[in-house]
Amino acid sequence: MRPLYTRAIRYVILLLGIGGILLACEEETAGIRPALGGVTESVYASVTVVPQGVYSVFAPRGGIVEQLYVEVGDTVTRGQPLARIEATGQALAVDNARLSLEKAERYARWDAASLANLRAEISQQRRQITQDSTDYARQQRLWDQQIGSKQQVEQRALRLESSRKQLIVLRQQYAQLQEDNQVAYEQARNQLQQARENLDDFVIDSRMNGKVYSLQKEVGELIGGQEVLATIGKPDQFVLEMQIDEMDITQVRIGQAILVSLEAYRGRAFRAEVTKIYPTKDSRTQTYLVEGKFLEVPDRLYSGLSGEANIVLREKAKTLVIPAEYLIGENRVLTDTGEVVVQTGLRSLTQVEILGGIDTSTVLRKP
Repeated sequence: MRPLYTRAIRYVILLLGIGGILLACEEETAGIRPALGGVTESVYASVTVVPQGVYSVFAPRGGIVEQLYVEVGDTVTRGQPLARIEATGQALAVDNARLSLEKAERYARWDAASLANLRAEISQQRRQITQDSTDYARQQRLWDQQIGSKQQVEQRALRLESSRKQLIVLRQQYAQLQEDNQVAYEQARNQLQQARENLDDFVIDSRMNGKVYSLQKEVGELIGGQEVLATIGKPDQFVLEMQIDEMDITQVRIGQAILVSLEAYRGRAFRAEVTKIYPTKDSRTQTYLVEGKFLEVPDRLYSGLSGEANIVLREKAKTLVIPAEYLIGENRVLTDTGEVVVQTGLRSLTQVEILGGIDTSTVLRKP
């Protein structure tokens, strides 16, 4: 009995297969007729949901990640530290710069030894000038009384002039030393400020109020200068990123309606609109980046959700349409009398608008 039962099942399957083939042949033989319906012409694009304002956090300095202050999913504020990179060498540089500033500050003070020594020399030189002036005046009076010689008067005058010139030199040296010490102090202060700023570079801060969507490094790992550490974006605001083929980009305009279907929400379509068109083509994908925003926001969104988007170019609610697979080439269809040239209008992935050449009474055959 078992072989007979198995044979019966085979016969049933065979008959069902033959029936399906006959039904398909009957549908192809009967053909179809153009019908009134709606058609929407759109540009297709793959779509990805990304946080609004998302940006990559780069490390300004390279080194070992010493500490992470946040985790994925944390909300952060502008200026909040995200991580610290080991900076032993830079910390020593700050200490050395601080010591240099303290030394420069001592030299720039009024009571610094170098300045005090010069002031003492200047005071001594002033006393010397007073003495030389007195000696010159006395010698001049003696000469006026015909005592002594003219040469002695000239020698006293030369000594007085020399003392005065020496005082000028000492004053210039003092002023120059003051200026040099002040410049050295300012330079040391700037170097300390720069060293501290460089040390601050080893603490990586957030540039915005947002949410941490990814961390690329862990504590103890090496990170290079200008390497991505994290990704941060708005916590509850998302945009749509669409890759548009260069053949279609000229048809896209800001404000156009978008119908979005996401893998996470199968069977549902969400309304959106085009908000931004980037003018530069991605040489790797040969596409242009277009952004959109939801007009109907799904209940819950996550960064990286993907799906499909149709940017609506034109649509008609009631017009003559045929299935797209019945169109041959750009403007021909197959009828009982052979191929006929038709005038087409809007096109979607599944339907083509017919403006002329056939009507609702024409029977079309699938090519």
